[in-house]
Amino acid sequence: MVKDVLKDLEKKMKTSAEHFRKDIGMLRTGRANISIFEEIKVNYYGVPTPVNQVATVKVPEPTLIVIQPYDPSMLEPLDKAIRGSDFGFNPLNDGKILRIPIPPLDEERRREIAKKIGRMLEEEKTALRNMRREAKEFSRSSRKRKRSPRTTNFWVSNISRSSSTTPSARSRSWPRPRKKRFSSAEPARQQAGFL
Repeated sequence: MVKDVLKDLEKKMKTSAEHFRKDIGMLRTGRANISIFEEIKVNYYGVPTPVNQVATVKVPEPTLIVIQPYDPSMLEPLDKAIRGSDFGFNPLNDGKILRIPIPPLDEERRREIAKKIGRMLEEEKTALRNMRREAKEFSRSSRKRKRSPRTTNFWVSNISRSSSTTPSARSRSWPRPRKKRFSSAEPARQQAGFL
């Protein structure tokens, strides 16, 4: 049972780490990256669809992205969707394809990216801590469930025996109270029972 919980926890943590890597890959840096366009949605016949499913996305140069839609009528909606995104791109429309120059990062944008990465990292750490805590609580509760029937059976059997026996036998069936143990620092006469 604990092994199943650990396997499930490992699977969840790997999935969470992959999600974090994917989110980091979507950040806009100074180089062209086509994974950015997985988050940008365009209205394709009434359905919000990622850009990379409506068009071919290529990177001919490190600072240029070229988008060629499968349907030429999608050029204008693609242009609006890319301009409306929070990446700050300014696509150039030549009638058949969109050219998107990637501007170099300035100091302000670098600080924004650093803050965003910090927030993402904190969220990921919190999610991993919660997963670990849930697995730990589940394993503790399963251990308690395993122990409780034995303890309950012990007390139930003693109660049933004591009710059917004489009072002197009843007093013997219950566990005796533990004797008080004294530390070696206390006087010998207390240990001997004089006090």
